[in-house]
Amino acid sequence: MNVLSENLKEQANNPPLPIKGCREVRFSNGGHLFAAANANSISVYNFYTGECPSYMLCKGHVSKVRGIDWFEDDTGFASCGTDGNVFFYDL
Repeated sequence: MNVLSENLKEQANNPPLPIKGCREVRFSNGGHLFAAANANSISVYNFYTGECPSYMLCKGHVSKVRGIDWFEDDTGFASCGTDGNVFFYDL
């Protein structure tokens, strides 16, 4: 939506993203990507298009993902799980 002085104008009507039961979502520093953790995997979406290419499906955790932190330059992120494992992903 575009926020105008008198009203809201619809920019685009994209279909909803297939995210259910998500416990952790974190936007990148630039705001163009966001990571959504669902149980023990993380999907990275392009915020503007809603796409999640197959190379942006990050798996490796044995237990639930509890934290995501993006690198300063948005080239990847670190994630931690309830089992104490920390993974670094380079996109």
